[in-house]
Amino acid sequence: GGVVAKREGARISKEVNRRFFLVQRAATAGVFGIVVGTLAVARYREVLAAVRALIRRAGRQCYTLVVGKLNPAKLANFA
Repeated sequence: GGVVAKREGARISKEVNRRFFLVQRAATAGVFGIVVGTLAVARYREVLAAVRALIRRAGRQCYTLVVGKLNPAKLANFA
């Protein structure tokens, strides 16, 4: 009962805090990276253009990486 609820509450609180931290980091970032997996997304070029336009309107710079299929090894190159 109570112990499980406390553990679950602590886990959720930790996740919310981490999300807040990451949102704040993104809000102050000058450069964004956009990773696009093209295999599963129709019209990805249109979506990519819209996202890039939003980033530029905010006065930020962006880099785009387009790959056919994402996997941990490809993402690890940019960690």
